[in-house]
Amino acid sequence: MFAFAGLLLASCKVTQPYQSPVVNTNSLFRDTTITDTTTIADLHWNEIFTDTILQRLIEQGIQHNPDLQIAYTRIQQSQAYYLQSGAAFFPTLNGNAGVTSSRFSKSQAAQVNGATQYQVGLSASWEADIWGKLSSSKKANLANLLQTESAARAVQTNLVSTIANYYYSLLALDQQLAITRLTVKNWDTTVQTMEALKEAAVVTGAAVVQSEAQRYAAEVTIPDLKQTIKETENALSILIGNSPAGIRRGLLQDQSLD
Repeated sequence: MFAFAGLLLASCKVTQPYQSPVVNTNSLFRDTTITDTTTIADLHWNEIFTDTILQRLIEQGIQHNPDLQIAYTRIQQSQAYYLQSGAAFFPTLNGNAGVTSSRFSKSQAAQVNGATQYQVGLSASWEADIWGKLSSSKKANLANLLQTESAARAVQTNLVSTIANYYYSLLALDQQLAITRLTVKNWDTTVQTMEALKEAAVVTGAAVVQSEAQRYAAEVTIPDLKQTIKETENALSILIGNSPAGIRRGLLQDQSLD
């Protein structure tokens, strides 16, 4: 009798607790022994990027980026499903009430002109989790919740890295544009010097033409640099939900502080 009862209870448990497989992480890199457990993944983004202008851009991106907002909405949706699956273990109570009023046509044979009926109903139901259906659903919703949270962190990490990449690219392009303009100005002086030396019969006309060609080669790169800067500002503005003009004002403010 007891053996049959034990067999019956064991057959009711169709689901088994999940156990993650054992993974050996030793000797993943040949001739390398890793003893330091410090990882950059444990640091917050504002500890990695200390530039105040960049921190402000990242904060705007976290608040207004559409992809990240969608990821946060999915987390809220998964939380609601998880709470709903937990409420399935409790009994369900339903109640209803109604009033029906009717009138009859007057006649000599009937003295009653109308009737009123009152209805009150109450029902309760409870599903026993014998085969593990409810617990499995709750575990699945919990796994989905953890998945959406991890996905949101991945989206935020990618967003922060992309904003930082665009920001430093803009700084580099601004410096490159400034250096190119200074180079063109220096070549203007060189061309004037070569023209004076030609008049003094120190150099030939070929030297003047060569210096003018060098000046032109530097000057023609300026429009391309300006176009690249505009494209980078547009891409960054989409990420942070701000206008390109606002990004430019922030960069100019940063340069004035320097």
